[in-house]
Amino acid sequence: MRTDLQPAPALLVPFRRWALAAGCCLAVSACSLWREGRSPDVPEAPASPTSVSARAATVALDTVAKDITTRHALFKVSSFDALPGWQQDNMGDAWGAFKASCKALERKANWKPLCAQVHAIKSPQDGRALLEREFTLLAVQNTDRTRDGDITGYYEPLLSGQMQRGGNFVVPVYGVPNDLYILDWKGLPLAQRQGVAQVSVGGGANGRLLVAAQPGQSGVIRVDLRKFTLDTLDRRLRVRLQGREGLPYYDRADILSQQAFDAPILAWVDDAVALYAMQVQGAGRIRLPDGRILRLQYADQNGHPFKPMQLAAQGRERVQTRGRADAAPDATDDIEQFDLLDALPEPSVDEPLTRGARKPSAVGQLSPQNLLNDLLSQRSRVLNSDPSYVFFRVAPDQSSQSGPVGALGVPLTAGRSLAVDPRVLPLGYPVFLDATVGGARQPPLQRLMFAQDTGGAIRGAVRADYFWGFGADAGRQARRTKHKGRMWVLVPRIEVAALLSSKLVTRGGRSGVDQPECLIDDEVFCDNP
Repeated sequence: MRTDLQPAPALLVPFRRWALAAGCCLAVSACSLWREGRSPDVPEAPASPTSVSARAATVALDTVAKDITTRHALFKVSSFDALPGWQQDNMGDAWGAFKASCKALERKANWKPLCAQVHAIKSPQDGRALLEREFTLLAVQNTDRTRDGDITGYYEPLLSGQMQRGGNFVVPVYGVPNDLYILDWKGLPLAQRQGVAQVSVGGGANGRLLVAAQPGQSGVIRVDLRKFTLDTLDRRLRVRLQGREGLPYYDRADILSQQAFDAPILAWVDDAVALYAMQVQGAGRIRLPDGRILRLQYADQNGHPFKPMQLAAQGRERVQTRGRADAAPDATDDIEQFDLLDALPEPSVDEPLTRGARKPSAVGQLSPQNLLNDLLSQRSRVLNSDPSYVFFRVAPDQSSQSGPVGALGVPLTAGRSLAVDPRVLPLGYPVFLDATVGGARQPPLQRLMFAQDTGGAIRGAVRADYFWGFGADAGRQARRTKHKGRMWVLVPRIEVAALLSSKLVTRGGRSGVDQPECLIDDEVFCDNP
């Protein structure tokens, strides 16, 4: 993990761990014979049943199409020999992340024998040989055939809080509201998806799942889907009930204005903007007065689009939280302080900005208290301009050793976990990253990563969020991460064989509305119609 990344301007990118229930379709194709590309100093491993099946499937691959297309990306078969930085990456710390991915992937038939080999790996050299032997390397391209995309960073912040309201701790951290219902629009009849759907409460783990109503069923709820945005990246609609009608759930302004919001309160913090920063990251830790740490992770969100705001950290360090960068890191305190840049007055040449307000002389005769009140009022107005709102839950693992749990359901590994668009890159799979860090004196960031997370604004082919870890230092690294980069995905050869007869394998290589939605079919994260 590099510590000398340079700041660069960027747009703020959104929420981290949205538990997306969009799905991925089995896809990838190949052209020309794949090469073994094994390191010469690594002995040949005994052939496994998986490798035998995969090699049998590579017969006459030079006769098939060279491009693999989906609606959101283009893939080209590549060679490990030509992968920049492949041999130089020290993969020792990557295998813990790979084993974490296998906790989810080994439930799939094609991955079970592969994960058995992953768990048996004794050295980075053996691991590299396994990848070259059992996987096909696919270069990821945007739909316009360009290879570069935006690589940003995120992290797990630390806030100050307590379990009871009191003193400065008056900002509630909400869990999932009791009146928030979920409707998966893909489970509705096609005829209802563009109009009014008839649904009923169908149970689920918390009793708040809406499903298509049966003919003649009583207690039917009407949901006008024209009031919602149907998104293939997150097909779950967040609904509140008003009588027998289902409406879009409350936006941020509605939530913050309610005196008795119907949701559990997990903790109280002293800064609404710091809470917003944690919502943007999708996870965080709260330091309690007795020194204990409460770890929280993403649970759900209110279903409204994310309209990001630029944040200013202590010392006027601009925060690239999930995609926005412009850093000049000086902060040393573990508890980070933030301001909304749009809520701050413009500093004059001789009146520097200090913690969000000018000296009274710069704004007339206003008293310090009136200045504070004005600033707080402006903060509230700016916060309300983003309608989205993230709800948390107490993390099952309260230890400080592992990272927060990502969308794949496994802990993230600092420097080895990526958030991606699951319609493009299947969650859990190995991804190789080659990012241009900055000046000519700085080597590129080239390493094996794992697609273990998602983000509400992580959309498109060559687009990823790099997880830096926990705390203020990780925050400074995340704020500096705004790079151009390329990506490759490693797909088991046996899965590639199954794709050779699919419509993903086309000679034209054109992506469009007639292409499948996903690369690898997955009923949880991305499945094709």
